[in-house]
Amino acid sequence: MREVKNKTSYSSVRRYFYILEKLGLIEFVREEPSKRPKLAPRRYYKLIIGREDHPAWAHVQVVTHPGTRFGGARYAGKLEEARRLRMSLDDLALREDPSSPAKERV
Repeated sequence: MREVKNKTSYSSVRRYFYILEKLGLIEFVREEPSKRPKLAPRRYYKLIIGREDHPAWAHVQVVTHPGTRFGGARYAGKLEEARRLRMSLDDLALREDPSSPAKERV
């Protein structure tokens, strides 16, 4: 799994866990109240047995949104190309790279 940056936002981590759960790689286990009253409760997850080595772990976001593999520098050009071809950015990504991990959609 990728190294998490020091300044990763709470919403980014939440989104990552949402994607992992949507892909069936983790499951929610329990929730506990936070030790500080104003914070959200702690949520615990576990890995799904048998899914530890699934290829989706290497490219979690690309599996759910293939267009993200273009990155920021190429995004605008690829978005314009997709519009010209009247297809979604995700479909363009899959067309350009049929071996993409997005083909592993769960």
